Amino acid sequence: MEHVFKKAMLFAVILYPFLNLYPAILKYQSGMQAAYWMKTNKPTTPVIAYKTASYSLEFYSAAEVSRNNDEDLLRQSALRHPVILYTTKAHADSLALHGFKLRLLQSFQYFPVSRIDIKFINPETRPSELKTMVLASVSAK
Repeated sequence: MEHVFKKAMLFAVILYPFLNLYPAILKYQSGMQAAYWMKTNKPTTPVIAYKTASYSLEFYSAAEVSRNNDEDLLRQSALRHPVILYTTKAHADSLALHGFKLRLLQSFQYFPVSRIDIKFINPETRPSELKTMVLASVSAK
């Protein structure tokens, strides 16, 4: 009987982080959060992941998500029609400096949840570990 109790306790100790910690950190999976935002707000323009890969955005998004790492190709797309861009805040700021017209739709805090470390777990140091991702409507000026 003691053996069964030890196994049950071990199972509970292992299961606790998955039931309590994992749901709390999913808000840092910004691609999933962006996809949920798009489902709620229903934008009708194409979605481009610019200089980033977000498998969660592609998985959860109702819209087709294409990837683009080239500013000139992005400019060609934006000249035809506005697009929704998912990218880092730094890349969005850079595009604005290069003549793109951006309208921020939403921003999200990002951390690769599969790479949790002690700095992320610690609430005091967590902000320094996060990256800001944005959804922005983009058109060429």
